[in-house]
Amino acid sequence: MKRISLILVLLSLFAGALFAQADMGITLGLNMANVSQKDITKNESRTGFNAGAFVQYKSGDNFIVEPQILFTKKGFNVDLPADPFTSLSYVQIPIHLKYDFGVSVLKIQPFIGPNISYLVLAKGGNKHSDSDILDDSERLEYGVDFGIDVVFLKQFMAGFRYDMGLSNIAKDIPKKYEIYNRTLMFSLSYILGSAN
Repeated sequence: MKRISLILVLLSLFAGALFAQADMGITLGLNMANVSQKDITKNESRTGFNAGAFVQYKSGDNFIVEPQILFTKKGFNVDLPADPFTSLSYVQIPIHLKYDFGVSVLKIQPFIGPNISYLVLAKGGNKHSDSDILDDSERLEYGVDFGIDVVFLKQFMAGFRYDMGLSNIAKDIPKKYEIYNRTLMFSLSYILGSAN
């Protein structure tokens, strides 16, 4: 049921581009992922990537609503001799509310918005071996993004965001040890133009 709901949300967001004044685009970027967990201090960032597509719905002169569909890799490393790690791969749908200002060749777009993610792959292990930990992980994750995009030469967009997870990602652990994703995301996007 959760998987069906996620698919329906995705279809409704991108099908909407056919009925509104909207621009579409593609995006690719780098992740610096980690987690927040009480009393744990040895975690280190894990490098990943993000890739996907987006639609921009313009409202008035300055506001943009931008739903996205991304494949994004998160997780964390642990500073111990065997180099333990957790690698998490999500399909993510962020929805950003952006304020657009600047001149035609350079525009600044600060934004904030919620995201929902569905875990599709999960691996845990060390430098010697790894195993599937999908059954030990929560499939759905909720969070909030905030950041800034810079549009230059009308069709290129460079961006930075902080993706702060708001839901626990590990199953069957005490509440005081719940784990939350924390991800810095850098992206370079190309705006294709009108979807109409």
